[in-house]
Amino acid sequence: MLMEQLARSLAGGKRCGIWRDERGRAGIAATVAGTLPEDAHDRQPLINSKVVFVCRVRLDNRTELLKRLDVPRREWARLADSEILFRCYLEWREDCVQRVFGDFAFAALHRDSGDVVAAVDHFATFPLFYLQQHSDLIVSPQLATVLTYPSASRELDVVALAALTVPKSLTGATAYRHIKRVPGGHLLIARAHAVSLRPWWRPQLSACTRYRDERDYVALASSLFQQAVESRLRCVGSFMTFGKRGNGFQWLHLSGLCS
Repeated sequence: MLMEQLARSLAGGKRCGIWRDERGRAGIAATVAGTLPEDAHDRQPLINSKVVFVCRVRLDNRTELLKRLDVPRREWARLADSEILFRCYLEWREDCVQRVFGDFAFAALHRDSGDVVAAVDHFATFPLFYLQQHSDLIVSPQLATVLTYPSASRELDVVALAALTVPKSLTGATAYRHIKRVPGGHLLIARAHAVSLRPWWRPQLSACTRYRDERDYVALASSLFQQAVESRLRCVGSFMTFGKRGNGFQWLHLSGLCS
C-alpha cells in the first residue's frame, strides 16, 4: 500500500513501474520522462539478478559509452540512455560516474546485501532528495514524494530557508530539517542502516592548459562549446536557439535537426 502511495505521488498520472523485494525489505517505483527519441524503449525499473536500478538521465557521451561497453551497433538505436547507464553501473559500479558525462541522477539497490548506491551529476542538474527515518531510507528526485512518506517530519529548517534568499544556499539542505539533497558531484552510500555522502568529483582549480597565443584559448573554448551543443541535439520535436550578430540578437527556430 505504501509503495502505491509513493508511486502515485511520483507518477503524477503517468505510467509507473513498481518493483518489490520478495523479502519485503525494499520497493522501487519509476516513471519515464520521454524527452529523448530512445526513451520510447525505456522500461524502468531496470532489474537483473543482483541489482535493481532507476534513474533520470541524458547522456552526452552516449556513443563513447556504447563503444566502451562493446554493444553491437545494430542495438544502439533501441537502447534508452537509462539502459546504457545501467550497464555502466554493472560494469564499473560506483566508478561509473567518472566515465559518464551528461545530466543524471540514479539509485541502485543491491538485492543480496540491501545496500543502496545513489549519485547525481557534477551539478545535480536532476535533484535527488533523501530521508533517513530510523531503519528506513526514502530516495526520490521529487521532494513531494519524500513528503508523502507517512512518518516524514515536516519540521522546517529555518537556517536553510534563510539561506535560500542568498546567492549560495547551504549544500545538501532543503527547507525541511530531516530531508536532505544529494549535493552535485556526490555519491550516497547506504549500508547497514548508515547513510554517508562521498564526493566523486573534485574539480581542478588550477589551469592545466597553457598556450602562447591567447587566440588558442578562444579556439579551444569554441570547440568545446560546439561539442557540448552537438551532444544535446537529441530531443523529441524541434528546439529554438539564437545567435548574436553585430549589436543585436537574431532568433532562429530550428526543426528536424534532432537525431
